[in-house]
Amino acid sequence: MRIVHLSDIHLSRENLDDLQNYYIDALIKDLKSYQPIDLIVISGDMVDKAGDSLINDGHTDPYQVFEEEFIDKIASDLPFDKRNVLFIAGNHDIERKKINRILEAGLLQYSKSTETLTKICREFSKNHTFLNLDRMERYLAFEKRYHAESIASGKYTYSEFESTFVYEYGDIKIGIGLINDSWRCGEGLVKDHFFDLDQIDRCLLEFKKAKTHFNFLVCHHDLEHLHKSERSKFEDLLYNTDIHFILMGHEHSTRINKSERVTGKEIVYFRGRSTFDKPEERESEYQPGYGIIDINIDSKNISGTFRKFMKKRREFDSDLEDGHGIVIYTFSGDEHTNKLNKINKSDLKFE
Repeated sequence: MRIVHLSDIHLSRENLDDLQNYYIDALIKDLKSYQPIDLIVISGDMVDKAGDSLINDGHTDPYQVFEEEFIDKIASDLPFDKRNVLFIAGNHDIERKKINRILEAGLLQYSKSTETLTKICREFSKNHTFLNLDRMERYLAFEKRYHAESIASGKYTYSEFESTFVYEYGDIKIGIGLINDSWRCGEGLVKDHFFDLDQIDRCLLEFKKAKTHFNFLVCHHDLEHLHKSERSKFEDLLYNTDIHFILMGHEHSTRINKSERVTGKEIVYFRGRSTFDKPEERESEYQPGYGIIDINIDSKNISGTFRKFMKKRREFDSDLEDGHGIVIYTFSGDEHTNKLNKINKSDLKFE
């Protein structure tokens, strides 16, 4: 099974011409060399600053622009089933002008620990007015509209805080938890962040109902952006549940982390580059790129291949930043056989 991991496109009036003129064609050409692709996953920040620049340029819905200029072109040219494009919100999908400052002041008081935020979320689980989700109105409307067919069929469960998708790979059911970890974002840098860990538990309940065989999460923020106590509880939750890896974005640079406990259970975190945003970026670490995640259910391997956009050549090539073009992770077996290795591209053959 193959997943293409994209992130942080930040589509705006300023970069739309570059996307149309050369970038989307280069991306599609590269993706064609990795077919067949099962899922395309976008880990947040599809538009920049809630798409305000696109609206100021005369567009009524920035996500409609994103769908037409990015998703539709990839889906039609590969070709690819649009229903298998999954995405989550990022902090740039927040409409900051819609944040109610009075409600926000109260929410901040309940966002200083996992327990207090969970308590307030449960209290207002039937009435989200006091959770100030107006800040995500554009994004949430897009998600619900885009996945309407999958929601109707029962493959996609939608909510404002988390959604799940069950992908059938032959006889294997893959559960994907799409975590909205940006709903508490506002203005400024994201640090000492909290969301609501009940979101993950609700995903796990959906996986249990669907009787999935393999599960992973998609979040926008790296764990380093969470408050120390929130991160600890988040990891505790992961190590005691049936989650195998996490796709993340936000930082615009590639990172692969492996974390393990004495039980032998390991979690791999794949953080992706910004897929587009600034095609003229000169600093190597932050130049555009994307990842390809291959899951071999039989051998219990997850491998990641990483691609980077070469602006001068207007094409993608192997991403060798930090010494890795490909990593392999074994997610089953005892603690002595689990591993995270760096290997050369020539050593690996995909199924």
